[in-house]
Amino acid sequence: MKIRQYKKKKRISKKLKKFFKKHNLENITHALTKITDTSNYFDFSTSDNTKIGYVKQNKIPTQSHLLNDANWRKSNGTHAKIGKLLARSGVDVSQKDIQKASAIMSNLSLKKDTKFIITNEIVKYYNQKTYSTAYDTNESISGNGGALFNSCMRSSNLSDAIRLYEKFGASTVQLLVLLQDDMVIGRALLWHKVKYDDGENMKYLDRIYAVNDNIRQYFLDYAETNNFRTYAYYKKSMRVSVSIDECDNVPYFDTFRYYDSYGEIGNFSGDVALDGVSGDTLDELTNHNRCECDECGREYDGEYDGGYDEHNGQQLCDDCCCYVDSIGEIRNISDCCNVDGDWFLQDDCVYSEYHGEYLHQDNAYYSDYEGDYFAEGDLIFCEVEEIDVLPENCTEYNNGNFYSESYNYGVNIDGDWFDTENDDVVNVDGNWFESDDERIFYNDESNEYEILEKQYTI
Repeated sequence: MKIRQYKKKKRISKKLKKFFKKHNLENITHALTKITDTSNYFDFSTSDNTKIGYVKQNKIPTQSHLLNDANWRKSNGTHAKIGKLLARSGVDVSQKDIQKASAIMSNLSLKKDTKFIITNEIVKYYNQKTYSTAYDTNESISGNGGALFNSCMRSSNLSDAIRLYEKFGASTVQLLVLLQDDMVIGRALLWHKVKYDDGENMKYLDRIYAVNDNIRQYFLDYAETNNFRTYAYYKKSMRVSVSIDECDNVPYFDTFRYYDSYGEIGNFSGDVALDGVSGDTLDELTNHNRCECDECGREYDGEYDGGYDEHNGQQLCDDCCCYVDSIGEIRNISDCCNVDGDWFLQDDCVYSEYHGEYLHQDNAYYSDYEGDYFAEGDLIFCEVEEIDVLPENCTEYNNGNFYSESYNYGVNIDGDWFDTENDDVVNVDGNWFESDDERIFYNDESNEYEILEKQYTI
């Protein structure tokens, strides 16, 4: 097959296609076929399966079977994060799908000793003493997720309140826990007997508390595979039959926050709001100050929860508001983003696909070459090209300067890289040498360098 014919043929490995199809991301596959400035062959990277591997146009082999050879691709290919590649496709792929794909691929690097368990020991695994400390304890979580180390129910002092879940029984609620090295990196309640007002019965995976967004995606995949509904259905009225006594200590309920005296908890309304964070009894919660959130419509304890957004003129519960320290105001959480544990207005932040989270614009740097935002220290400046490049996408040449992998004037001489435009190197009969290489000499008669053919074989 001639190389010019082969370059026209778009190819994505069966393994990669199957992976995106499994996660309902066929649009990602379509977008990859539209990329024109890299090769026409894409697969998981041979050295990092959280990235997409590809072969540059100038290295596509004439023998197509070599692309199926992992060793050949490792020597001749390169790789990039999915977001960076998609930025080149010109296809309109939603940021939500890009983040989902990035998170799922990042999960491929999880340790083999990471596992899900479903347990009735809810008190045990809510306790922060069981949480893994191998992750950044200040990392924020997007969407309907909670940072594990910021959970208001993590203290051992609240064990009596958490025990109420165990009182409901395993047939009603259990805890889904993701363990790594037998320590918790994520958890979510599994409700088994949830009913809609229209009479439909279903299972529901409650709010996810995880160490980061990538781990959160694991729970969403679990819910999809095991037919659990998630927060996307929160706006529908849902109820669960339980029994709570007046003297029972009550935990903070994420979804089913209202209790009716006839024995049901629901997500929209009820006689008592179950949103205390101190393990109060049901009787104590009954007498709290009640407010209604202008964003989600739920009732909440105005004495301990929520605040007023003067900019938008809204009374908001804790889930719908945040305090923006830089402006000294409470704002609707949909107008903000969390950066390293602090809230900022969304207009002051940018999303970094490389980091998988928002960065404050004052501390973010955009690389035209990489097509993404980065934090300080992420990039290397390639002085000759005047571009900022990730360390894995550039090479240090013999002259001490860094060059991007797409630099067209680089050559490898005996294991070292040289810049043919600026370094003292010469091309002799199609081979590159340093000008003082003993294998060549300058012929004054021809005014050219020549190889000492009798002494050396190139």
